[in-house]
Amino acid sequence: MNLTISPGKAGGGDHQSFKGMSSPRRSWQELQFLFSSRQGLPPVPEPALRLTTIVADSDFSAARAEEAILADPGLTTSILKVAQSAAYAQRQPVTSVRQAILVLGARQLRNLAASLMTMAVISKGHHRSMLPLNRLSEAGMKIGKSFAALSSHHDASAYSCGVLSQTPAGFLSLVDPATFDSAWTYARESRLSLESAFYAQHGQPLYALGALALTSMGIPENLVVPVEALGADQQCPLALIRRAIDLIGHGTTPWPMPWPESFQHPEILDVCTGAVGLGAA
Repeated sequence: MNLTISPGKAGGGDHQSFKGMSSPRRSWQELQFLFSSRQGLPPVPEPALRLTTIVADSDFSAARAEEAILADPGLTTSILKVAQSAAYAQRQPVTSVRQAILVLGARQLRNLAASLMTMAVISKGHHRSMLPLNRLSEAGMKIGKSFAALSSHHDASAYSCGVLSQTPAGFLSLVDPATFDSAWTYARESRLSLESAFYAQHGQPLYALGALALTSMGIPENLVVPVEALGADQQCPLALIRRAIDLIGHGTTPWPMPWPESFQHPEILDVCTGAVGLGAA
């Protein structure tokens, strides 16, 4: 997979160019280097790293996975929530970690562990930017839940892709808070998403940088590709879900955004409003 994007190359989908924005603090080439080298990112939390190692082992052990999950309350809560999701349509409620492991299976648990590990890196890091970390995490879960519900497979891979689509913003906050704040300020003033403001300033998608960081962390390619694709295709299902979550006020950015006439996707809105508990659109 080639994740190198040359400066000036198109890749913003429906993003627009805007005048009057503040200048970004770093060049695109500098940001590419920082993201691909993981400079500024904290180490992976030990419980998440242990679980990721266990599920990647060809001799998968449910007992070892259970032990690793139970050692961390955050992992326990997250994995139980996904296993209990309506997407799995379990006849019996999932009430234990061992049940959750059986429901998810080794492959789905591997995908889920990768996304949880990455979000743990972001949530445990020292942020010096304007990023509202709680909103970033909560929006990630809502996007993941919506994408899983929309997916024909209704599995943890879709959930994980949705969660990981939030990581580019988190990585930027950690790696370069000044560039993050520059994009965030312009987004707030113009009522845009952070990703649109970043593209307006750099002419390149923030998702491409996120894909570089995910690859450098060893995240499976099947989870990196959908994140990278967000920068080129703003009409793909995951991009539409992210847009809908923003429009109904549950995205990372706390300001209201104008409703575009071009957004005509009632099925996406139904899924997203259900995921955040608003009922049908």
